[in-house]
Amino acid sequence: MKSYEWAVVGGGIAGIAVSEILAREGHSVVLVDQNQKLASATTRDFHEWIHTGALYTLVPDRLLTLKFILGAVDDLIEYYSAFDRMNLMPTMAGLSIDSRSDGWFSPNYIRFKYRIKGRKIVFPWLVGVARSLHINEKLHGHDWLRRKAGELGPLKDGIWRE
Repeated sequence: MKSYEWAVVGGGIAGIAVSEILAREGHSVVLVDQNQKLASATTRDFHEWIHTGALYTLVPDRLLTLKFILGAVDDLIEYYSAFDRMNLMPTMAGLSIDSRSDGWFSPNYIRFKYRIKGRKIVFPWLVGVARSLHINEKLHGHDWLRRKAGELGPLKDGIWRE
């Protein structure tokens, strides 16, 4: 019987991230999920297919959460860029997928829409969706929020506590 230092229960985005961090730190980790595919239940149910990060645009913290998340994504892409099968590359206009057959990612692009069928349309929801769409559009064309993962200014100033 094999033994592990850590057992992470749940193969959603949080379980995968925690397992990744522990493994990078040299710990032996087992990730257990009830489904055969990782990130196949909660993420799909709440985001209607995959986790897009769109909900981070709704956090009322002057976009600090979004800045740190984007910086963390940049750090992950930089870390994995040394792996042979890493075919996701940052460009000035966003991320690009090299369509070689042995890469980790395939260029199967999905057009995301907000589901409104059966949803009670209320003003706060409309404002939230409009804000989220506006911020996501700005992110597609600009690099203005990226590379913030190592920035300590907001943490030193206590802004994150607001």
